[in-house]
Amino acid sequence: MQPVYYVVIAVVAVVLVVLIVALLKKAGGGKKSERDLLLESRQIIGDNANSVEVLLVLASGKEEMTKTLKDLQEKLKYLSPSADERVKALDMKIKDALGDIKIELTKSKGGDDSGKADKYVQEIQVHIAERSVFTSR
Repeated sequence: MQPVYYVVIAVVAVVLVVLIVALLKKAGGGKKSERDLLLESRQIIGDNANSVEVLLVLASGKEEMTKTLKDLQEKLKYLSPSADERVKALDMKIKDALGDIKIELTKSKGGDDSGKADKYVQEIQVHIAERSVFTSR
């Protein structure tokens, strides 16, 4: 055999080994580790707390809403990360409600009224209370 064939055989063998290793990792790693879930939870919590900064800008001139959002931001900032899927679902609901608040504050910009934003803030507070049931264990 010529030396070129040895190189081709070696390259094909390496590619096959890499593919097999990748498939085995994927098959065994279908479920996220607790560490990965905690990191993801910490990221969502941080994103939620940071998104309140945008809401504070949109609520400028609305003293009551600004105070409510600052209180909410403090609660969000100090939530405990959790690997529990139920907690993740609640964190995503909080994220969605923050998006809804942003829409309401954008719609009511320039007016004294905050639209339905108060309703969404109350919804977030309920989600935080529900979340504490799962994280206090």
